[in-house]
Amino acid sequence: MIHIDFSHFTPPSDWVQRQQRAMQRLLEARVNGNWRDYIDSRSDLWTDLKPYLSALSRQKCWYCETKAPRFDYVVDHFRPKKRVRHANGTECEGYWWLAFDWHNYRLACDYCNSQHEGEDEEVRGKSDFFPLLHEDRRIHNPGDNLDDEMPLLLDPVVDGDYALLWFMQDGLPYPADEEGTFQYQRAETTIRLLNLKDERVAEARKALLLRCQRLIDRGEKTYLHYCNGSPAGMIEYKNICREIHELVAPDAEYSAAAKAFFKSSPLKWVRDLV
Repeated sequence: MIHIDFSHFTPPSDWVQRQQRAMQRLLEARVNGNWRDYIDSRSDLWTDLKPYLSALSRQKCWYCETKAPRFDYVVDHFRPKKRVRHANGTECEGYWWLAFDWHNYRLACDYCNSQHEGEDEEVRGKSDFFPLLHEDRRIHNPGDNLDDEMPLLLDPVVDGDYALLWFMQDGLPYPADEEGTFQYQRAETTIRLLNLKDERVAEARKALLLRCQRLIDRGEKTYLHYCNGSPAGMIEYKNICREIHELVAPDAEYSAAAKAFFKSSPLKWVRDLV
């Protein structure tokens, strides 16, 4: 997961005008009772923003950092727009008033957003799930304060949420905090619901982290030559540093996993680079 900064993003003016008209029609549809159909009929609003959302993440899924064309991208409504499903099989009305609110949009690959059955026959994928720590505090009206909710899903838009995930050399994500804490619960829920342990993604991360380890091994030998005043050692060390910076750059696939791996190194020169 990567942090997405919305602070400098503004949708095109013509999109904003369309969104405002659509919101007025949605309010009318709420009275008429056909609001779900109307939301579906205006999928063009979030679809048209897909290229802009993709540019914010350098063409990566905001949740798992996979780059196209491995998976199709969709615009996920972080708070589900029509219904919210619960783990016990029940459901409630969704956050309909956020259907056309771009602040509620997240770019997601199909495997994070849609439900899929894994080899263990467990069904994963965000879909219409949006679990809260306290279900009785769920917001049901547009005039209420969403900050009263305590979501169990990590949010790429919230600065700091991405740091609650950690990655090991096996390519799998793990909660960064201790078991039993609220932060652990959020990370564990996110990993499970967003299918972040999908085998294909995990194998890609594993290959990346193997490359990271090889860079560290090369760098450790080179660093000693560099410290002893070797010109060749200095050049090679600079090349290794450049490669490490490329792997943790915002546009690099799975850069969060690479950054976590380098940060966990016992070598100070490695940690200082990231």
